Amino acid sequence: MTEPFGLLLAFSGADTGGIRFALSEGADALRWRVLRESAGVLRGASGPFLVREPGGTIRCLAAGDDGILVWTTGDLETWSGPATLPVGVAGVRAPKAYPDGDRHRVIFTAGGRAHSAHTTDFVTATAPAPLLDRAGEDVALLHANGAEHCFHTDGGTLVQGRRDGDTFTEVARGIGDGEAAVVFAGLGGRTWYLLADTGSGLRPYVTRVIGTGAWQPASPDGMPAGARRGGVVTVTEDEFKRLEAHA
Repeated sequence: MTEPFGLLLAFSGADTGGIRFALSEGADALRWRVLRESAGVLRGASGPFLVREPGGTIRCLAAGDDGILVWTTGDLETWSGPATLPVGVAGVRAPKAYPDGDRHRVIFTAGGRAHSAHTTDFVTATAPAPLLDRAGEDVALLHANGAEHCFHTDGGTLVQGRRDGDTFTEVARGIGDGEAAVVFAGLGGRTWYLLADTGSGLRPYVTRVIGTGAWQPASPDGMPAGARRGGVVTVTEDEFKRLEAHA
């Protein structure tokens, strides 16, 4: 993949009519332009998460009745699917996927606890195993500065910690307002962003020291109206310009 040029946000909400997309204002992760419906609305699901494979293919994951729904695109304009990735448990919520060597680690919530499995093709997955040594929902991971940072909801409270193998060390509790964080690095990798789902929209927070749990609130004015539970990937300059035509 060529140098990242911008960011793409997938999100859902009460008035979005499915999964929608928004494009960052250049490299600004605090200002977004919602793409018109012609850019693609993925129907019948909510709570999306985006992951890019090494070859450039992007997957959009969402919870389904029988597992994880997976849409696939090579150009960010035409999507195929959804296909279903079965994970062997019922009641899957908040699925996400992260590169893990030559495969992807898929994480999700079921029965009030976080689970993980692995897939090489988003068609089949290994048997799920507990991800945390405690209860936790809506888990998100972020790899930065040689550590795996973990965010989850505990009783309506947003918690940040570090994972080392099977051990979770809590770093901060009660981060801002809301839950179900969208967490990602800004372009350049010197700033990190957390978008907390408040129930009525995404509230942004910013930090330059990811390991401390010290997040500073930012203005929500640039967030898509009513957006909830999303995921972010970087896009190239060519992808950005093609998507910008739908803004």
